[in-house]
Amino acid sequence: MSNGHFENPPGQPSNYASRQEREVPEESFESVPKIEFSVSSIAHEGHPGRNEDAVLLLPDIKVFGVFDGMGGREGGQEASKIAEETVRRILEQKETRELSSEKVEEMLREALQQAHLKIRRSQQENQELREMGTTASIVRLWEDEEGQRRITIANVGDSRVYRYSLSEGLEKITLDHDVASASIKDKETLREIQATLDNIKNPNEIKDIAGVSASEIEEFWRLRNQVTGMLGGRAKPEIYSLVLVQGERIIITSDGIHGNLT
Repeated sequence: MSNGHFENPPGQPSNYASRQEREVPEESFESVPKIEFSVSSIAHEGHPGRNEDAVLLLPDIKVFGVFDGMGGREGGQEASKIAEETVRRILEQKETRELSSEKVEEMLREALQQAHLKIRRSQQENQELREMGTTASIVRLWEDEEGQRRITIANVGDSRVYRYSLSEGLEKITLDHDVASASIKDKETLREIQATLDNIKNPNEIKDIAGVSASEIEEFWRLRNQVTGMLGGRAKPEIYSLVLVQGERIIITSDGIHGNLT
């Protein structure tokens, strides 16, 4: 791997991490109820029988994820399937009761790296699948030494992880790997631009944002559906770590959901 990218057969993973922390009073974690979760996957009726998403469910170790395949029907389905199966195998093998932020991040990075390499090998073995790839959004719920509930997220592509609470509403945690992310390095500016792109219906609504011209943002909007990061292609996963407050919900989506809601 070079510069944090899963480009070539592996060296040691680089220490890339993007963190979001929230200060939470200790009493917020007293008598925290059992974590509840649910999942559903529905193919749009416009293309019956075609669903290139794969869902990862490991409730025993509190790991959940979504993979959205790309590269044509067969390629997309194959890539997301390979990623789900590989990540499942790696995380089940490496499960341990002694967890820390560093250990959880390392496990998620290794799982994604192995999935990336397996997809690359499949591309080389079958030329019909050479364009395949997949997004990945994986969430690991765990408790630290102080008993605080935490989540660690590994994300690549444009699948998303949201946090929902009654007090704050719906908050997007992850940043998409899109054309804007390839150009804008400041994370807060990128977050503002991506939020703007989600809510624009036509280019006439575009305005300058924090030193980024309206013409640049219009170009980002025009190319907003292009994914610049994926397993099997140019992959540089981002890691997010935050405290989970009682009553909050975590939602993982592929663009088939948020692309129709924004």
